[in-house]
Amino acid sequence: MLKSLEVQSRTLKGKDPLKRLTSQFLYINVYGHEGIYEIYEGKKGFLRRKSVDVLRICFYCDKTNRSLELKFRGYDVKEHFPGILSYIGGSKCH
Repeated sequence: MLKSLEVQSRTLKGKDPLKRLTSQFLYINVYGHEGIYEIYEGKKGFLRRKSVDVLRICFYCDKTNRSLELKFRGYDVKEHFPGILSYIGGSKCH
């Protein structure tokens, strides 16, 4: 069971999010658009910062000339990321 999950999305013109990647990313297909994803350890909280898993998915749409970046933060993201990726991979862009 997923304890809690924080989702953050960002839309930008051009390919900006695809430039700021770590070297440990993998490719994904999001409704015909090539994208990438990576899992890394991030921080959550303000005063009592705790380590959490972060799943970052980025893809570029050449039809709208926009990039979409999705970040999922939580304590058990690594366990549930195959389900998240299959859901995102089957989504429509436009």
